[in-house]
Amino acid sequence: FFFKQKTAYEMLRSLVGSEMCIRDRFADAKKRLIADVIFPLMRTSSDELNLMSDGPDEFTQLALDTCDKQTSETYKTTAASFLEILCDHIDGSLTYVGMIACHLISFSILSNKLEDIPTQYPTLTELQNSVIVTKTAPEIRVETSLLLSLIHI
Repeated sequence: FFFKQKTAYEMLRSLVGSEMCIRDRFADAKKRLIADVIFPLMRTSSDELNLMSDGPDEFTQLALDTCDKQTSETYKTTAASFLEILCDHIDGSLTYVGMIACHLISFSILSNKLEDIPTQYPTLTELQNSVIVTKTAPEIRVETSLLLSLIHI
């Protein structure tokens, strides 16, 4: 039995192919990752709402860290960092986040009725049963959508 030794070019080509396979898998799963993982982790917590009232400067620093620096080790900053990576490397992620954020804001302010989603907010249909739609207060949904819109600017 003789095995052919692969050249560097052949090895590189197979690595690029596996990277593309991983990228394709993330591209297929990006909607669920964004809706079911990133959006819920980015929601404003009750502690953050209290901080907004009691220590607005500290709240502002936390928000700036989430949107820009991402140096603190919190779920929110980790989710923000993951979102940036998705938007940088998976085609259509940034557009998807912006579109969903805008439609969530409209839905939260103008309607907030699940039965209106299929007819008035069809882009949210696949998110109709997600945590961000069903278990998040409208004002938190709006704040989270605005925050997500700012992360990659």
